[in-house]
Formats: sequence, structure tokens, C-alpha cells
Amino acid sequence: MPPSRLDSPESAVSAASIGPLGSPRVVAVLVLALASMFAAGVALRQPFSVAQPGYLSQVAAWSPSTPIADTFTPLAYPLLLAPAFRLGGTNGILAVQAAVYVGTVAVAFYLLLLLEVSPRIAGLGSLLILLHPEIFLSVPKIWDVGLSVLLFLLLVLLCVRVQRVGATPLLCLTLGIVFGVALFARPNYAVLTPAIVYAFWRAPARLSLVRAVSAGLIAALTFSLAGIAAHGRPFLPRNGPYNLYAGDNPYSGQSLLERLNGEPSIDVAFRAAHPDLIPADPGPDFYFSPTLEGVYTHDALSFVLHHPGEQMRLIAIKLFTLFRPDTKAHALGSVYGLVKAALALPALLFAIALLAPGRAALVRVDWMLLAFAAAYIVPFALTNSDPRFRTPLDALLLLFTVRLLLRGRRWSRTALI
Repeated sequence: MPPSRLDSPESAVSAASIGPLGSPRVVAVLVLALASMFAAGVALRQPFSVAQPGYLSQVAAWSPSTPIADTFTPLAYPLLLAPAFRLGGTNGILAVQAAVYVGTVAVAFYLLLLLEVSPRIAGLGSLLILLHPEIFLSVPKIWDVGLSVLLFLLLVLLCVRVQRVGATPLLCLTLGIVFGVALFARPNYAVLTPAIVYAFWRAPARLSLVRAVSAGLIAALTFSLAGIAAHGRPFLPRNGPYNLYAGDNPYSGQSLLERLNGEPSIDVAFRAAHPDLIPADPGPDFYFSPTLEGVYTHDALSFVLHHPGEQMRLIAIKLFTLFRPDTKAHALGSVYGLVKAALALPALLFAIALLAPGRAALVRVDWMLLAFAAAYIVPFALTNSDPRFRTPLDALLLLFTVRLLLRGRRWSRTALI
């Protein structure tokens, strides 16, 4: 039996949805209105904060004729904010981040529709994203979490769409652009490539090699053009070796367990291994120097090869760190600590929904979502880890849990097989 194809989620629900609140369009308007009001309220009531001052410096430095010089970190986030900052100052930043937030909620809603839950449930499910503190608090904060969540969910949505209608030329173009931007924002999103390939492989219609290659070339072109816009020429961020060394040195485990991040171990490990390379007054940017990249890579790989047992232990610690509550700033017994504990529940809730007896059998879209989740985890298991890196994955797991629990209940006769 050929797989069912739905050109849009509206066609799947039109026969079974009754009343105005059963219409995807009506619910979408309500969700967008609520998200917009919530974003405005957060922007007006929460003080503007600079959690990542390096990004703000890059935002202030950029102009059409003055590219950003520093390429240690990815530049998608400062490039997104810089034009708005030049036009409207911090109010321009708030407007852009509010738009990112509303867009994220909209993507969550539409993704749930494609994952075969009713419009009402999709609207309620999108509230899990709308009310997620790490996401809505990104509006008044120099913090790239919101952009990372949006791009991750958008990639998932486009791949689900590919499984719905096939790899159309427009979808290939859109996916290539979004993937290129996502790579420019988070180079570790390159590990999502197998999940994207799986989406194309299991699409309803056979994919031509030309379209597949075109999508990859569009992603590469987008990545290069973004590099030119931000830095004056294409580039790769230099923080890869730094993060590798942060998570793979003799002191990484202690740092991850005590500081919930491997970066504090770099100074200790480097001083122990290379005291002759450290100047008398190293300065705050010494460990970001491009001259150390080769040392970081060599030492990290040597540690992995010569200490396989310790490496397996470190992987377990990194996974624990990624999924544990973020208690760096607040103790677990405090009010804020309890909120952080609640924010660590999506993985547990997803595991319960996945293993629950009597749930519907997993179909191809479920396996693709699992592939996205697994691929997202890989870079943090191999390099550095921190609970704050988990937020995009939490957003996907929350939406996936809604699908596992509520898809197909009394509204749709169609299955994505």
C-alpha cells in the first residue's frame, strides 16, 4: 500500500474538525496573537541583559562596510542583530528577538499539525514552547538560544514536510537555505546531515540526484554568503579545537561534575601539560588564540587514544551533564533551582511516552525525529557539554511527546506510514 500524502495539514483535518476552534487557521491566528502579546510583555517587563558580552561587542562593531574581525565563535547571531541595532539600538534587538520567539512558536504549532495532532492539541502543545523560560527569556537577553531553537525546529519541520509531499524543488531550495543558515549559527548542526538524508530517502516520491546535490550546494552557498556578510569572506569558526580540548583532557570530568561545563578545565590542563607556552601575563583572550588550536587538537586526540576507559567515563559524564538541571547559578532547593529541575524533565517525559504500553507503533516520521534527537546529542558527548546546550533538543522532545501521546485521537483517519 503506497504511503499516504497530504499536501497540507489543513486537508487532513478538514473532514473531522468541527467549529471555529477546529480550524487550523483560526488556531494559528490565536497562537500567533498570544505569542506576540507574550513577547511584547516580556520585552517590556524584563530588563535588558547581556549574558554574552562578546556577542554585543560584535553587534556594535558590525556595519555594511566594517565586517566582524573575530571568528572564534559563529557569527550568525550577531549578524542577525547588527542591522536592527544600527537602526533602533536595543529596541531593534528586542524587536528581532521577539520576532524569532514568535516564529519559533509558529514553527512548533505547524510542526505538531504535520505530526498528526489536532489543531486544538497543536495549539496547546505549542504553549509548551511559548512558556519555556529559556526560550521566552531570550527576548530581552543577548543570548543565542532562541535562534538555535528556531533553526533546529525549522530544519525538523522541513524534513517532516519532505516526508509528506516529497522533495519538491521549492522544499529543496528552502531546506538548503535554512540548513546553510543553521550551519552558520551552529556548525555542530552538521551532524544532523544523516537525519536530513533519511528524510529524503524515505520521501514519498523518488528523489533525483540533481535535487539532492542542489540542496547541498544551496546550503554551502548560503553558508559562504553569510560568512561574507559577517566577516568579509567565508570562514569556519575557530572554537572547535577549544571545545574538543575542554571536554577531553585529564581534568574535564571534574570540571563537568563540579562546574557543569568543561571550559574551566582548560587552564588547569594546559598549565600542567605546557607551562612553557604560557606567558607571564596571559590575558583574558590567551586561550582563544589561533596559535593554540593545533595544540588543543593534538592533546585532545592523544588523550582519547591513550585513555579509552577514561574517555568512555567522560562520555557518560557529558551525557549526565547535558540532561541534568542547570544549577550553576541557583541551588536545586531554591525556587529557581526547582524551575531548572522542571526544565530538565522533557527527556524523562519523552522516555515515558516512548516506552508507554499501548502507544501507536513508530512509523517513518518517528524514526526520523529519533534520528534528529540522537544526532543532536553526538557533538556534546564527544566535545564539551553544558545543560544550557540542551534547550533546542528539549523543544523537539516536548513536541515529539505530544505526538506520541495524542496523535490521531478522534480527528484524523490518515496515518503517516
